[in-house]
Amino acid sequence: MSVIPLEEQLRIFDEEAEDARAKLILMLHDDEWAGSVIALGRKRIQTNFPRFKDAMYRWTARWRGVNVEEEIADAIAYLTSGPVDGC
Repeated sequence: MSVIPLEEQLRIFDEEAEDARAKLILMLHDDEWAGSVIALGRKRIQTNFPRFKDAMYRWTARWRGVNVEEEIADAIAYLTSGPVDGC
């Protein structure tokens, strides 16, 4: 399997980013999908507690904001890379 060159990945991202952002907004407005994501968030807190304890509750507002931004940016990147099941 050949690797998609970085330049091609960036071209695809640039072409698809706005559509991906719009899709993410629609996904967040879908109550069923949002409910499953909220449940997943709760499960991730439980699953990761042994490793991270209460780390994110001790972050500064700035650091928490940086992490939220990075996670949303990743979601947009994932949505530009191809079809996503369950979305």
